[in-house]
Amino acid sequence: WVTGLPWKLAVGGHGAYASGQKAGESKITRFDPILPDAYANCGPMSLIAWSNSIEGGGHLRLTPWREAGLMLGYRHLALAETSDQWISGGLLQLGNSTTNSSRTLGNELDLSFSYAPFESLQFAAGYGAFLTGPGAKEILKQAGRGSPDIQHFGYFQATMNIP
Repeated sequence: WVTGLPWKLAVGGHGAYASGQKAGESKITRFDPILPDAYANCGPMSLIAWSNSIEGGGHLRLTPWREAGLMLGYRHLALAETSDQWISGGLLQLGNSTTNSSRTLGNELDLSFSYAPFESLQFAAGYGAFLTGPGAKEILKQAGRGSPDIQHFGYFQATMNIP
């Protein structure tokens, strides 16, 4: 939704649910995506796939001038089934835990800036912070990846479209 406020302030929201595999059930109940969906719909950090996931969030976008944009986003990430795999947007299995009792993976905060000096050239830079929740901590610990409180992600990207 684009407001009439200065800098074309836009407000957006989103949510998704994808089923997971129930523990001990032989019938497949997990939604399995066949292709990765890194960044496009799963957030800049690409922490979840459309499999065994519940997510919701929103963003604010400012466009101070036509060529530039600033975005601040938030996502709450959770598991549909606590004992099933946690899968990233790149379809990488991050782990699972049969003793995990929490759906909450955590909260992702994102900040990005984009600048397109020409129609065919765009630069983007961003930062993401993942505040690790109890479910993610348990899964990462069982996978031998530690139990971090916060994870960081940064990027710089140049995109050129040749017509």
